[in-house]
Amino acid sequence: MWLLEDGQLWATAPETAHKTTHELTSEDIEEVRERRRAEGAAESTWNKEVSWLRAFYRDLLEMIRKQPARHVALVSPVSPKHFYAEDNSRDRHLSDAEELALRTVVPEAAWPKVQVAMLTGLDLAVQFGLRWADDVNFEARTIRGWRRKGRRRELKPYYVPMSDDLVAVLRALPSRLKSPWVFPNTIGTGPEDGKHFVGRVFTPALRRAKIHNFRWKDLRHTFASRLRMAGVDIQDIRDLLGHTSTRMTERYAHLAPGKLHEAIQRLNRSDEVAPGVAPAPEEGRRAVTAGAMNSEASRADDEDGRYWDRTSGPRLVSPPKGGMRNPTTDAGSRTKLPDARRSRPHVGFWRFRPVAVIFDPQQPPLQPPERGAR
Repeated sequence: MWLLEDGQLWATAPETAHKTTHELTSEDIEEVRERRRAEGAAESTWNKEVSWLRAFYRDLLEMIRKQPARHVALVSPVSPKHFYAEDNSRDRHLSDAEELALRTVVPEAAWPKVQVAMLTGLDLAVQFGLRWADDVNFEARTIRGWRRKGRRRELKPYYVPMSDDLVAVLRALPSRLKSPWVFPNTIGTGPEDGKHFVGRVFTPALRRAKIHNFRWKDLRHTFASRLRMAGVDIQDIRDLLGHTSTRMTERYAHLAPGKLHEAIQRLNRSDEVAPGVAPAPEEGRRAVTAGAMNSEASRADDEDGRYWDRTSGPRLVSPPKGGMRNPTTDAGSRTKLPDARRSRPHVGFWRFRPVAVIFDPQQPPLQPPERGAR
């Protein structure tokens, strides 16, 4: 029936092995799904398996439409109800402490394989299938990965730049200049089986390091998460992972809070308070005499350059450019500050409402200045 390697599940499954493409029903697919679920297959694994069957029927239907006289009419038994709703929000990544714990239990010869996964984000099968001549380019400092794209799930290449750490790891591998494979099997006849390595070495090491809820796939999440926490843009992470859109990459957006805080600061429109300067301490305030009946704006200057304006609201303001306005002499002129006052940093000026009285028993009340006094 199906001779392609990706279709071996459907060619050998007891529910479908004896049926042709025209005989396969929706109920048969549901039976295969329930059996695979009972065997422990993840929802994402099943979705990939049934996606292959859907693509197979789409290609077959396209061929029938081109030559309807030579083929019997066919309806695809695959429908959306056969798929699980996947949760793509998982972003489990390896912390620095977990990496150190894992490093102590993974054998020395096996640790470079974990390093390459964290430094490239390659999928398991792609990483263990790397060839020195075709996929690793030390001159261009790139390593080639493969991702399945589009409806027909065609393999398309993408390239990951090599970091200095990755170059050092690859150059130190014993297979370099000795084998065509980056990670050859023990007898050197082909690449090592990645799934076998995970089951024999990686998963037992996780148990010994007491790292829970972690899979080999999460090393790819570690690669992307660390890039995002380092401030790398989502679009760049998308390209480094080989994604065609940012839909799958958006799960890492929340891992860069520093960039979000930096972005939100651009909304600031006020320059009334100098950045990083704290308000004046509470004990530095003095009593302000109410003067709501005074028609002129009067103020009193304190020793540190702050002044109490009885006609303004309670907010911090910085001195106006060009000096302070003297309301009792010339409303349109600017009086420059003394040199000693200008040399001090602008710590802000406290202004209080005329009806507000702040009493401090340790300080004598500040009397209103005489009319026209500085």
